[in-house]
Amino acid sequence: MNINPKPSWQPVINPPISWNIARLRIHLHSKRYVVFSNGTCVIWQGVGELNEKLCVETLLSVVDNSPDFKVRMHPSGDILVTFKGGVGGVISSEFLKSHMNALRAEAFSKGKIGSEFFKTEGNENYDDIELIAGLYIRARLFQDVESKNIVEVFDHQR
Repeated sequence: MNINPKPSWQPVINPPISWNIARLRIHLHSKRYVVFSNGTCVIWQGVGELNEKLCVETLLSVVDNSPDFKVRMHPSGDILVTFKGGVGGVISSEFLKSHMNALRAEAFSKGKIGSEFFKTEGNENYDDIELIAGLYIRARLFQDVESKNIVEVFDHQR
């Protein structure tokens, strides 16, 4: 496995994993998925029974390349962050706002991969919440790549 540079950020301000699981159940409806211990989710893209080993391989394949993310605000106030291959995570905008100062400082100092530069850094007219959400979920992704610990499996076919 070839892991490119990763962020040094290991977020310690986190909602309980039970919150992540509950929100993913709502957002993913009846999709089949696994959730890792830091909240990263892999939606099963295959046919037949969900294969946990292949879900771990999918998680690992995301970090084999520079993991770009897409951030979407949900009407519920949740922020959904997705990567290629059905990998993603969810975070509450209220959680981010309540910890914004600490998370912003860590995201911009430790959340970058290599020499990344974000055009919004230091721009006081820009709301950083979406960028910080993406960097936060990406940092948690790297934590899950290291642990590979699955805490929830939802497979309605089992």
